Amino acid sequence: MSNYYSNDNTLSRLKGLSKNISIPKEQSNKVFPQRKFIFVDGVGTLNDNQEYIFGTDILSNEKVKVRLNSKEERIQDMLMTGRVKSKDQAEQIVSGQYENSSNPRKSLSERLKNNSVVFSFDQTFETQSTDNYRTYRSHWAESVTTNPSAQIVIAPVHLKFVNNQNPFGLVEIIEDNFQLDINSGLNQVRNVFRQALSHKDEYNAERSGSLNYILRSKKDDHDIYNGLINTHLTSIQAGGRIIRVPAHINTTLDQLMAKPLITDQYKPHENEIFNQDLNRIIVNKLLNIDFNQKLETTNPEYQTYLKEISKQLKNGEIYLDIYASRHIFLGKESVNTYRAKASRSVSPIKIYNINENDVNGYQVTTKGYLNSVVCIDRHRDSLSPFINFTSTIDPLAQAQKLENLEIKQSKISDTLLLDEKFKKDPLPKNISNSQDNYRNQIKESKKKQESTGSDYGFF
Repeated sequence: MSNYYSNDNTLSRLKGLSKNISIPKEQSNKVFPQRKFIFVDGVGTLNDNQEYIFGTDILSNEKVKVRLNSKEERIQDMLMTGRVKSKDQAEQIVSGQYENSSNPRKSLSERLKNNSVVFSFDQTFETQSTDNYRTYRSHWAESVTTNPSAQIVIAPVHLKFVNNQNPFGLVEIIEDNFQLDINSGLNQVRNVFRQALSHKDEYNAERSGSLNYILRSKKDDHDIYNGLINTHLTSIQAGGRIIRVPAHINTTLDQLMAKPLITDQYKPHENEIFNQDLNRIIVNKLLNIDFNQKLETTNPEYQTYLKEISKQLKNGEIYLDIYASRHIFLGKESVNTYRAKASRSVSPIKIYNINENDVNGYQVTTKGYLNSVVCIDRHRDSLSPFINFTSTIDPLAQAQKLENLEIKQSKISDTLLLDEKFKKDPLPKNISNSQDNYRNQIKESKKKQESTGSDYGFF
């Protein structure tokens, strides 16, 4: 509950309507593993007979090499990070993961047989380096993409996954941050709305997005209310079925300003009605678009909120802190991967959702955002995007509400085109190619068999 304004409590309870996310607790682990995302130069074996992936860290642009840790190292890591209570318990878990499961850990050369361009390494620790490569060991390697033309996006992300008979996943990517108020120029306002709600992307493919906004006091930047305007989805007939596609921004605004939210078929919650009416007031004040649809809020308290916001927005006392985002569905293979993850007792999908109490004391699930690496691929025919990989950058991070996102860099989002940003460098001269090493082992094994077999006169 917000305690905004000591003398004027008109908006003091408004913040609770947006169901914000609670502040995360501090981590207590003493050892902090990392997650690494590596553009691959190749795989090779050093003099220590350890197999390494060589490449470029896509976040730091440093040259690195990574090996898989041993079973003993993993056991010690689990004990040091407090993941298990005893060595026997750790040994049982690690043996299951590395050797006895239906999906045992593969060697790096085995992993690279599908020609992966980027790898993700989980539970990674830095080790001493004796060359020009920063050196790491990792618990697990996962392919990010096999497409050298894929896009990598680094941004705050929310992942929604529905695990039913027709499972799907939707990734919301925060792309940019703007501030608007009553004094913002009309062209500036239009550009912000266009960037957030455009129905076409840079490849002229379908795009769906949101204009997420936080109403803030100009006096102290205190957050008052979180709202959003979504790209309108219109229904069309395609191949004997009805599908929903993003509509032009003019249609989105027309639906908002000229069409009722409440219909005979749809009776929304009063919070949704309030958000719709508030959006109408904001569009009216900032874009000078007239109301053709009267406000639908009937709750007297909410009506008071709307009048107060309208007055303060007009007087320049509050402004909009806007986060433009786009929505992209998970690809088919990623859906299958996340469906398996969703069934785990400790599911990585749940980290994007946070439970909190609403203004009435009831527990609700709200969405949170985590700085993540997202890989975007595209369908060849339509160029429509889909997500084939997403992972948080910090494995220990906890979701933040939108108004508490820490923006440390000049851009809130960064997009890397793999074939433009990175190039494969040759491997160091002092390593042996892992594939050649594997073939040599086969040759040696065949020689031993031939030398110990019987001689029947065949040459």
